[in-house]
Amino acid sequence: MKLAQFIDAEIEQLLKARELIGEALDPAASSGPGARRLPTDTVIDDLVNAPYRDAIGKAPLELVLDLATELRDAITTTVTTGQTQHREFHHGLPSCFDCQFVPVFNDRNEIEAVVKTSRDITGRKQTDYQLWRSANFDTLTGLPNQRLFTDRLEQTLLEATRKDSSFALLFIDLDRLQQTSDQPGHEAADRLLALVADRISSRVRAMDTVARLGGKQFTLILKETDRDGAKQAATALLASLERTFEVDSQPVHIAGSIGLTIFPDDCRDAEELMHNADQAMYAAKEHGGQQVQCYEAWMAQSESQF
Repeated sequence: MKLAQFIDAEIEQLLKARELIGEALDPAASSGPGARRLPTDTVIDDLVNAPYRDAIGKAPLELVLDLATELRDAITTTVTTGQTQHREFHHGLPSCFDCQFVPVFNDRNEIEAVVKTSRDITGRKQTDYQLWRSANFDTLTGLPNQRLFTDRLEQTLLEATRKDSSFALLFIDLDRLQQTSDQPGHEAADRLLALVADRISSRVRAMDTVARLGGKQFTLILKETDRDGAKQAATALLASLERTFEVDSQPVHIAGSIGLTIFPDDCRDAEELMHNADQAMYAAKEHGGQQVQCYEAWMAQSESQF
C-alpha cells in the first residue's frame, strides 16, 4: 500500500471512531472511487472542520492536512528507523488519540508494513487539563492564582535578565470592599471581585500578567516597563477602579491602594520583589489609601525598626 493511501485509511478510521461524534452514533458518509469522501451528514463536516460544499469529493488526506502531516511523519520515522513510534493526534479533531506505530518485518528483515493501534485518551486529557487549571487559576475570577503568578514572575525575571530589560510588579489591595461586602452579601461581593478582575485585565497588554493572590488582593506584572511607565499605568488603573461598578443593578463604589517595585532598580530577586511591592502597597494604605506608592529604600529601614 502506498504511503498516501495508508494515511488516507488511517484518517478514515479516526474520523469514523464513535468517540469522535458525541451524540451522533451513526454519521452518514460514503466513499466513492479512489477513496474520495462523499459526506452526507453535517457531523462529518464538523469533524474535518470544512464546509459541506468544500468537503464533497475530497479524500481524508485532503480534508485533515495537519493530521495527515503528522501521520506521514510517524509512519516515515517508523519505516526509516525500524522502531516503534508513539504519537498523540488531535489536529482538526475534537478528540485526542494515543497511537502506536509498529514496524512489521519480513523474512529478509525488511519492513513490509506498519501496524497502527489507537486509543482514545480524550477523557484523560480533559481530566488532566481540569486538574491543571484548578491548580493554577482562581475559580472565582478565572485569573492566575498565586502558584501560577509565582511561576510567571520567575519566568519574567529570567527573561528580563536575558534581555537586560526592566519590568514592574504591582500589588493591588481594594479599599472600602469590606463595607461593600457587608451590604449586598457575600455572593454579590464575589460578583464584584469578578468585575474588578475583568476591569483590571482590560487595562493591560496581552504580554502582561494579572493574578489574584486571594481575598481582595491582586497583582500585576508589567513587562518591559520602567518606573515612570509603571506609575502612569498604575494611576490609570486606580482611576479605572474608582469608576462605578454595577452589581445586581446596584451602583457600587470602591477604590484601591497600589504598591509597585521595579526590576532591576529595586532588586533582582523574585521573593524580594514581592516583598517590596507588598511594603509599598501597605505604605499607600497607611497614607490614607486610594493612591499609588513606589517602593523606596526607607520602607525596608522602617520595617527593620520594629
